[in-house]
Amino acid sequence: MSMCKDEDKAFRFAAGGEVAWRINSKLKQEYTRDGNKNPLKYRGDFDLKPFLFSAVASMGYGPLNDYAKYGLNPLFQSG
Repeated sequence: MSMCKDEDKAFRFAAGGEVAWRINSKLKQEYTRDGNKNPLKYRGDFDLKPFLFSAVASMGYGPLNDYAKYGLNPLFQSG
């Protein structure tokens, strides 16, 4: 059951938080030398933080929606 009689004119707003846990990080590169493709794959932490914290918000009116996400801590570890 909807509280708005006309769904095409409904207004929506939501706000909250998000926590992300980085399990694995990898870097893939591919380059060509002398006509040969050479793939490189590296795995590691790359000095990235294991946990990320973000604030999220979304709002919409009718069929249009907008979403925003803002990181609250830096991506890389210091040092």
